[in-house]
Amino acid sequence: MLIPWLCEHERRPSIFVGTSAGAINAMLFAAVADRHPAEGAEAVLAAWRSLTVRRVFRSPVASLPSRTVPAYARQVLGCGHVVSLLDTSPLPATADELLKPLVPALRNNIHGSQPVVEKLAVVATDDTDRTTVFVDMPDGNSLPPSDAGRAIHYERAEITPEHVLASSAIPALFPPVKLGERWYTDGSVRLNVPLKPAIALGATELTVVATHPATYPEADASAPRTRNVVDGVVTLLESVLADRMVEDMLTLGSMNEAVHASGQQATRRKRHGREISYIFVGPETRHQLGDRAEAVYRERFSGPDVLREPDLALLHRLIGPDQQGVGDLLSYLFFDPAFMDDAIKLGISHATKVTRSRNPWTTGVARR
Repeated sequence: MLIPWLCEHERRPSIFVGTSAGAINAMLFAAVADRHPAEGAEAVLAAWRSLTVRRVFRSPVASLPSRTVPAYARQVLGCGHVVSLLDTSPLPATADELLKPLVPALRNNIHGSQPVVEKLAVVATDDTDRTTVFVDMPDGNSLPPSDAGRAIHYERAEITPEHVLASSAIPALFPPVKLGERWYTDGSVRLNVPLKPAIALGATELTVVATHPATYPEADASAPRTRNVVDGVVTLLESVLADRMVEDMLTLGSMNEAVHASGQQATRRKRHGREISYIFVGPETRHQLGDRAEAVYRERFSGPDVLREPDLALLHRLIGPDQQGVGDLLSYLFFDPAFMDDAIKLGISHATKVTRSRNPWTTGVARR
């Protein structure tokens, strides 16, 4: 409901920037930008609801003798190496089915005689550990300069499903994707919420949609407990996916406050000398989405129903069904229509709460 709301308030988005799952959304929304906002939003949601585990990766148990064991054997013998823990051979066909039919509309929306999309950008991490921002935009526009301090490089490209696959290739779990001469993995490894590229590409207002809150959690007053492997993995993921985003949001708010305090009216027309107002839509806690994944899993795969997806049951058991944080880990691979629908409803509730607030737009530091 966020895009329709923005359009109703004469703030129709024209620059779409995304990382990982956000890259999928960026391409989808850019491709349907010429449609009625409600129709376009429903097309995007339908694409997400169509995903299932088997449309993303093969059963790890079933692929063990034919793929996993031979790959490890080649690595031990020194004649090969393991590139991913999951067999994602179904994923390219799924991406083609969902995204390729939208490419002509995407090209027209960006490069047609009446373009409605100013820029589309997807973010990936290259094999030199730099962030590459692939930018699709009309001829005549210039790319932003590279940011050596943040190791961000901009590259002009006609965005395709392969760019989206590269941006969402979870390291170790999914294989890297080759684009040109380089290999790419998930952009969220280094830049989970691409605020800086969006501003560099000309955005004067930001709508930030995230899977984590924009603030650090409050101190936990619960009783101390021994931390285990699951806790360690969850903490590592949070440091990569959440902490950098929180710091970027804090930086944006602090920069806005500094500009406002300095009263630089003479430079307000300069992009880096003006306040950037934003809307932030995300969960209330870091584990809210993971908690929903855990709840949906228990509803969908309890008792005999566990046989429908034995791999998920095995993963759930290996992590530990009673472990704190099991839902956070499960959510990264839980490509299930029921969970997708639940996550969509959760996102709509967050967006509704923000847009119905007295002043949804802000320029200051994010608060709890």
